[in-house]
Amino acid sequence: RELPASSLRVVLTWADRPLDLDLWVLSRTAPGDLAVYWQVPDMDTGLADDIELDTDATEGFGPESIRFGPATPQGEYLVAVNVYQTASNQNCTQVPCQFFGGETIEFYNASGLMRTVVMPAEQPPARDGNSWWAVAVVSWDGTTFKVDTSAQDYNTQCSAVFTPAAGGGCQGSYCECECTGNCGVCPSAGPCPEYTYTETTTTTTTTTTTTGP
Repeated sequence: RELPASSLRVVLTWADRPLDLDLWVLSRTAPGDLAVYWQVPDMDTGLADDIELDTDATEGFGPESIRFGPATPQGEYLVAVNVYQTASNQNCTQVPCQFFGGETIEFYNASGLMRTVVMPAEQPPARDGNSWWAVAVVSWDGTTFKVDTSAQDYNTQCSAVFTPAAGGGCQGSYCECECTGNCGVCPSAGPCPEYTYTETTTTTTTTTTTTGP
């Protein structure tokens, strides 16, 4: 749909594999891990029309989209993509998570398409991490959104995504919870209970119960 002035929309699309990708926006300016993603669809700034997840797709193809509104606090924001699941009912410790090439991010402002970024090729499977794509840094000065893709990383870890440019350790409850899954190498005993996959087997069927997006 049409974007109002002083807005930016980020749109993620892909093919049938991986099954579930998640689009993230993380503040590089605010302290902590202020973020928008499937579990936190609205950045908690206390302002209306700031940064919101419009669409979350969980079964291939997308689109997923996050919109920056005119009330977005000034600063820098990292746009990233996480492989949440490669195949149905299997997390990254069961089937290694990976990008398959062709995953696409588009940036739109009120005038239309600003920039397109494409995952160039299939990436190595990531059983112990490296299931993140650091796509771009979006900067907002209260007047203009700028998109910088010069430092993108096609195959990185949660600990790198959540660490501010100034340095420091792994940040964020999501990162701490997912260290043995698809979040990479973080200083945690994880995973947290809410991200645990359990299997219940009967004499005739196997049922896999998952929690997450």
